[in-house]
Amino acid sequence: MLVTLKEILSYAEANKCAIGAFHILSEDNLTAVLDAAQELNFPVIIMHSQENEKKLPLANIGPLMVDMAEKASVPVCVHLDHGMTINYIRQALIIGFSSVTYDGSSLPYEENIENTKTVVHMASRRFASVEGVAPADIPQQDATEAVRGFIDATGISALACSYGALQHVNNTGSGLPVPLVMNGEPDISKDDYTQVIQHGVRKINCDSEIYYRDIAILGMQAVTENAKKAISLFGGIN
Repeated sequence: MLVTLKEILSYAEANKCAIGAFHILSEDNLTAVLDAAQELNFPVIIMHSQENEKKLPLANIGPLMVDMAEKASVPVCVHLDHGMTINYIRQALIIGFSSVTYDGSSLPYEENIENTKTVVHMASRRFASVEGVAPADIPQQDATEAVRGFIDATGISALACSYGALQHVNNTGSGLPVPLVMNGEPDISKDDYTQVIQHGVRKINCDSEIYYRDIAILGMQAVTENAKKAISLFGGIN
């Protein structure tokens, strides 16, 4: 069933867990992620990123993501990750995405706020949620206060921040009023994940492109070995 980011993160908050969010790079990739969630009977977030537009156009994969989410037996949020422009975000909302990220982190603080507010208003008209990205241009000693101000001013439903920024917020002992989002990284241990979930991380972005590429490489290697055996057999090569 199709749900918003706010709904799926409310489930995560109630259960003190995090929801995996997976970048979708093909129809097979999409099917595989949804199969995993349904087999485990657990909610999931599927994402398309504006950064991947040239590889896989939103107009092609977006409707399929929404359709398969609606038919799924578990809650599925269809999310636009790293939306850089308001027009692109609007396209995702028209297609039926239930959540979007506006990434204005490289902009000046006030401009980021104003653009994020615009996206929140636009999304609310389609009953969708908005994930904001923590501003990058704030002094670390003022980070917690500035991030709180950003959340209050924009009305976002979740906040994406780096692992380092999250550690700083945790060290100040100041919780934030919305669920937190972070990118999963290879050098973050299982214990680190447990700790950040305890501190309010409710969405963890997984780069399924890495996993999918690794699987493809293994498959290619297996095909190569099989081909070598066949060529050797047919050619009488010892």
